Amino acid sequence: MKIMFEELIEWLYKEDLKHMTTKNGLINATQDFALLEEIICEKCTPKQIYHIAKLGLKSTNINKLAQAIIKSKDPLYNYLFAKNIDKADIKAHEQVVIDSKDPEYNYYFASDIIGADIKAHGQVVIESKNPKYNYYFARNVVGADIKAHGQVVIESKNPEYNYYFARDVVGADIKAHGQVVFESKNPTFIFWFKKTIKSDTFQFPEESVSGNAISDDVDLAEKETASNHSAEHLKLKEIKENIHTLEIIG
Repeated sequence: MKIMFEELIEWLYKEDLKHMTTKNGLINATQDFALLEEIICEKCTPKQIYHIAKLGLKSTNINKLAQAIIKSKDPLYNYLFAKNIDKADIKAHEQVVIDSKDPEYNYYFASDIIGADIKAHGQVVIESKNPKYNYYFARNVVGADIKAHGQVVIESKNPEYNYYFARDVVGADIKAHGQVVFESKNPTFIFWFKKTIKSDTFQFPEESVSGNAISDDVDLAEKETASNHSAEHLKLKEIKENIHTLEIIG
């Protein structure tokens, strides 16, 4: 049997509906809601369980739904549950995210949730060697280990994130990041490093950029990159919160 997820949500909202059919027969809305929750926790995906919890119905056992989310070990929905569900067990959901070793959701957890273990999430991001999320972590998380995250970005040899790190992170090693950008021979980020970052410790040789030959392309690339970075958080949130018609397979 298939129960459409949107139909389940509609049923949960209707107080006058007395029953629904499942593989186990008839579930009475007033007497067997706990049994329905057992089926939800067993058959629903983490995404579905999260959205049911987010409805905030008085009859919902949030602890039971939370345990299903924790058991799933899904870093995305443990992060969202901790962020958006009232009285969520922050430490329990946090441990799932830390254990996942996922740099993206460790960054979001540390960035968005009050009381997060900044050191533990930061260590996961550092060990991931991911230049993008080491840059984000150092830029946006209060208490981040700037030197350690910066070293990951430097060792990545990625000219884009070395440029952003030097430009945006207070306490960045401008000389080391500049050297990576220079050695990359990437004209876009050499141009913008020279144009936007002033430093007494590092200067590019004049011949490192050919000037007008790349200025138009570089200007366009900078605008596109800035737009991508500013929209990324909103886009991710929109994708995560978007709910489609899903199925519970019985």
